Amino acid sequence: MSAPRREIRLARDLSEPISHYTDAVACGDYLFMSGAGPFDVDLNLVGLGDVEAQAAKTLSNINLMLEAADMSFDDVAYWLVLLDNVRDQAKVDAVFRRLCGTARPAVTYVGAQALALPGMLIEIEGVAYKPRDGGAPRREIMAEGCADLGLHYSHAVKAGDLTWYSGVNASPIDPGGRVLHVGDPILQGRTTYENLERMCDAAGMGVPDIAKVTVYIENVRDNQSIRPARARFHAQGRPTSAMIGIKELCISGQHHLIEPVGYKASGDNPPRKEWVVPGYRQPISHYTDAVQCGDILFVSGAGGLEADLRPVSDRDVVKQAEKTFEHIAAMLDASGYGFEDVVKVTVFHTHVIERTLINPVRQKVFGDSLPASTLYGVSGLAIEPLRLEIQSIAYKPGMGEANRDKEPAGSYG
Repeated sequence: MSAPRREIRLARDLSEPISHYTDAVACGDYLFMSGAGPFDVDLNLVGLGDVEAQAAKTLSNINLMLEAADMSFDDVAYWLVLLDNVRDQAKVDAVFRRLCGTARPAVTYVGAQALALPGMLIEIEGVAYKPRDGGAPRREIMAEGCADLGLHYSHAVKAGDLTWYSGVNASPIDPGGRVLHVGDPILQGRTTYENLERMCDAAGMGVPDIAKVTVYIENVRDNQSIRPARARFHAQGRPTSAMIGIKELCISGQHHLIEPVGYKASGDNPPRKEWVVPGYRQPISHYTDAVQCGDILFVSGAGGLEADLRPVSDRDVVKQAEKTFEHIAAMLDASGYGFEDVVKVTVFHTHVIERTLINPVRQKVFGDSLPASTLYGVSGLAIEPLRLEIQSIAYKPGMGEANRDKEPAGSYG
């Protein structure tokens, strides 16, 4: 995984980005792709009111990114599908079956509060994996005891030492796909993690190997209900985390679902390593600031908070963005990375219409190093009145070995 970071920019094939980012970034064997939408080269929306037409155009745009990286749909490990109406899941799944061949990536579907531009019914981001120098082949996994929801997907896809898990199964459902413990989010949290435990076991790892979780909750004010399960199942290893309020989950009665990524080093590869920023307060839930997985670093969602967890400003999204990037800088620096190493950001925004206001902040922070990016609207964030939260992934060749014997400066344990 020592190949240099490579930005993929399809200016002649796809429209100019609406913010400071690139279409995809290749990191050795991995490709992190920006959220793609149903637009032609002139940024005209294709398929107004037709989610299947929009899904097809979105996948066509994604295929251009894959081809530019010498990859194909066969190499995709993971899809995140953001829908204006999550009940369109079956229609979109049919398009995946028709256009994406036999490969079955892990997948998460959620109903976004808002997508980046008017008229969008769908946005899709993906991660692909293609071993170049004798790495382990991509492997699809179905876990015993977990529901097969009839989608064109796998419960997990092992891609080298990283594994992407399907959020649709990291949720409070039984083996028949029925929601358990409706109205009891604490028991639902335990069920979710029991399902994740089964998927981890099938992938040859455990919940302590999870490096990143994104938690989607319909009522984010009720985020404390999942904390007992997080504390129990992540007791031996804290992941990075973002906790997001969304409009609607896939199955009625679900309190939440989780989008996890795991890492277990093979051979003599560098082990999973947790990083914390010295002087930071204990997190409000059971997670850490950053988790290093070889040369890749997952960074927890950051917001515009002061040291006492008060927002730097109630309504000024620019001030919040500036403070957010200060926190990201601190988390990157704690492990020897910088903004020039960031390959992917996900921006969760309570007021998508304000996205243009934060573009100058992004430009100042990233300069000439453009990450892949997904930005969409959420119904709320874990702390009010935050207006945005940003989750990051960085890649720096050689950092796995460079940090192998280094001890983090602090601990949340």
